[in-house]
Amino acid sequence: AQGDPSSPANDSIETDLDLAAIIAMAPRAAILVYEGGNEDCLNQMAIDNQAKQISTSISWLPPSPMQNQEMEQFAAQGQSFFMASGDEGSNGDDNGNPWAPFGPLVTDVGGTSLTTSGAGGPWQSETTWGGSAGGVAVSMPIPSYQQGVSMAHNQGSTAYRNFPDVAIHADTDNTIVGGDGSVYTGWGGTSFASPLYAAF
Repeated sequence: AQGDPSSPANDSIETDLDLAAIIAMAPRAAILVYEGGNEDCLNQMAIDNQAKQISTSISWLPPSPMQNQEMEQFAAQGQSFFMASGDEGSNGDDNGNPWAPFGPLVTDVGGTSLTTSGAGGPWQSETTWGGSAGGVAVSMPIPSYQQGVSMAHNQGSTAYRNFPDVAIHADTDNTIVGGDGSVYTGWGGTSFASPLYAAF
């Protein structure tokens, strides 16, 4: 959970959103919530080594040497780290991707817009959500999992890392119920997509 531990209500809607997304995708998942400063939370998640899928919807730059070390520890321990790509739309350099400095140790999650046949109905189509950040991380060589993929249609790079790595529904047509029983409509964004993908 993100937020100031001395005043957890400040960011409660973001926490509610993340938890609602996880519960909707994986209703029987065991959920751990870490609250505190970035360094403290990341360090404790690495020490505990219990959460095998970790999701965050907040950004911090630049990453510290300690955070890079924690990302390496997550990878070594089989802990997958998912981060929202951001909601600023397309940008052709690392500045459009707050997670680029972490490199391939982090799975960058973008957003799509999903169409079904009706409420609760089957999938019909899916396109890129217009707010989803994406582009080319010109400071990183293309990773092996993106090599050999045709970039002719998406105008991606064959030399540098393309982001996001994955994408899932992020359109602003979601309704959630907050911890106090309040109903919030019109929610979405890649901060909704990241916990959805981690739960998936």
